[in-house]
Amino acid sequence: MQPQPPINTHQLQNDSPPPAPSLQSVHWPMPPLQSTNFMWGPIDGEQFLKEVNSTYELVIHWKPNLFLPPYGASGKKFVQELARLLQAYADSSSLECIAMKGITMLQQLLLQKPSKNSRAKDHSKHLLRRFDLWEAGNLDALLSEGMCIQQRLSSNHSSKKKSTLSLLFAQKMKKGNVQAALNLISSSNTRGVMNLDDKLKTGTSDVERTVRDILGDKHPASTQPSAGILLPVDQPDTKSSTQNQRSSRFIWTGRFRLA
Repeated sequence: MQPQPPINTHQLQNDSPPPAPSLQSVHWPMPPLQSTNFMWGPIDGEQFLKEVNSTYELVIHWKPNLFLPPYGASGKKFVQELARLLQAYADSSSLECIAMKGITMLQQLLLQKPSKNSRAKDHSKHLLRRFDLWEAGNLDALLSEGMCIQQRLSSNHSSKKKSTLSLLFAQKMKKGNVQAALNLISSSNTRGVMNLDDKLKTGTSDVERTVRDILGDKHPASTQPSAGILLPVDQPDTKSSTQNQRSSRFIWTGRFRLA
């Protein structure tokens, strides 16, 4: 066996990967979004953007009621549409302005479970039908169907009063069935994102207050930071720069010396 030539550490230093860019190399502000120069079915981009924004503000408050994407052609089309929107956002194309909201809406509008006992075969048919409406830009039809399903969910959950819910929760916790108790709370009508302008009754009083005001009372009061926790502005951070240098070239060459 022929002896291996010695490793040239100087060459390794020259061939080492370049250091990671610092935050100072990032250009601010971020570039603006692309113009709405696209057509979604028969709808122009500007009009479709308005419909997406209004629909998005509604569907984000829906209760979780989604089925898993089925196998077959319907599930494949759904995944391809998700990938197309993600790629449009990554490429900064004309669909960039609706891409991220469209991903959320695509799941909420197309994957709504029609009933409690629906099967995977039913899900596949509903997904294909809804996908045709999605491609045509008929968000109103998808929104109407989803709202009807959500109303049925609310009517089913409203049958369980808070007193009954708390009693069932206490019984399951006493028996040590923690998972069943958590599932009971998760399936109740207390789920979902609350609107900041919704009015709620607090405590025993009948006075209704908005969610924004209630959260504002819970937020701690602001205080001025003490001088001991602030770093001086004119003092360079030599420790972090040394650590960055060690984490790249120093470790790159040192691991060959230790070998």
